[in-house]
Amino acid sequence: MDTDAGRYVVQSHVDENATTATYFPADNNRIIHQLNELLKSVS
Repeated sequence: MDTDAGRYVVQSHVDENATTATYFPADNNRIIHQLNELLKSVS
């Protein structure tokens, strides 16, 4: 997500009671890590 304050990554969490989201600054290493985790989850 891009904002005037910078770029952020959003990671959602789902459990039996709720869905939550965590927002954190998105530097290149974090984006690469999140993409790798996403790819692992679908392969």
